[in-house]
Amino acid sequence: MDKKNSLWEKQYLNTDQLWASEPEAVLSKYADLVDKDGKVLDLGMGEGRNALYYGGKGFDVTGIDYSPTAVERTQEKAQQLGVKLDTSSGDLKDYEITPGSCSLIIMASVLNFFRDDEIDAILDKVEKGLKKGGLLYLNVFDTGEPGMQKLKQNAEEVSPHTFYRKKSDSYVHFFTREELEKRLVGFEMVHRSDYQSLDLSHGEPHMHSGIELFVRLKKS
Repeated sequence: MDKKNSLWEKQYLNTDQLWASEPEAVLSKYADLVDKDGKVLDLGMGEGRNALYYGGKGFDVTGIDYSPTAVERTQEKAQQLGVKLDTSSGDLKDYEITPGSCSLIIMASVLNFFRDDEIDAILDKVEKGLKKGGLLYLNVFDTGEPGMQKLKQNAEEVSPHTFYRKKSDSYVHFFTREELEKRLVGFEMVHRSDYQSLDLSHGEPHMHSGIELFVRLKKS
């Protein structure tokens, strides 16, 4: 599916602003832990709220999103704020990260939308792309997510907790805490929280259930 007809591009075109404007609270709380000698990389940056926050603090920030409209909105905001960002539209599966280049990699509400094997490949690139002691922020839906129960009725479960949505030709995966711990064995915990939240940012009000992680790559 080309970008202009993708699920995410349609989502952005249906509203003037899909996501909130403020950065994730954990990312602002722990900003002082991020080494300015490395890059901040926002994978699936949306309309740029986290990328703009770090850009405004003087970090070297790169952001990528599959939606061209999301990228355009991010750059418009960056120009309004006088913030310099390097942005592009692309598929995270194909995006290359220079090994050892990043002090912080952000993946907010994005890793769910891949198959199991794709998730492994992306996390492998992310781990290699971080400097020693570099930080990773993840926010993912877990198996308590109400939408998972709907997908059990309306979509094909192609592997445990991974569903194929034929109408949008897309995948969605729901994580467990144990699964994340196995996938992030090379990291040490800085922050972890399980949450249930009411989402008012787009569409009808709806609940989400997820896991938020801020982890540091082990130096040894």
